Amino acid sequence: MEILTERGSPPLNFALIQWYDFKSQKNPYLYRCSHLKLTNLFNLIAIEAIQDIVYIIPRFNSINEHFVNKFIF
Repeated sequence: MEILTERGSPPLNFALIQWYDFKSQKNPYLYRCSHLKLTNLFNLIAIEAIQDIVYIIPRFNSINEHFVNKFIF
């Protein structure tokens, strides 16, 4: 997403981020991975502020269940 500023200033580049939370507070990890659900929280952040890429994998045959794939690093 690009946001235009005053004339002559470079445009600002932002990412729209939707956040995740743990699916269960009692058992936050499943198969040694973070077990997550999508939330309805969004933020606009500057692209330059992004430090790491995280791979979120949907849990098949389940609604709103996801894992963080930490085994690719």
